[in-house]
Amino acid sequence: MVWILHAIFLNEGRLAWQRRGMVWDSLAHLQQWKAAWIYGPRELWHTLSLVDARAFGLSVILMGLTVLLGVIRWRMVLGIQGLFIT
Repeated sequence: MVWILHAIFLNEGRLAWQRRGMVWDSLAHLQQWKAAWIYGPRELWHTLSLVDARAFGLSVILMGLTVLLGVIRWRMVLGIQGLFIT
């Protein structure tokens, strides 16, 4: 999960850095990581605040259903093999 957040923050930090007219590639990797974790969360929050609340809610419900169906399917597969998990 941390690696996923890091990748998202790197992208958001890069975009914020470039919007300020600065060259992202001129930074060393450690400086990029530091800038990403400083600007990334704020930029991610700004990006998420632009999302329509109904669309966000619908996507959360649909992803929850997808996970639930996956759990049911795996329980069926394991049950056929004689492995019953609560």
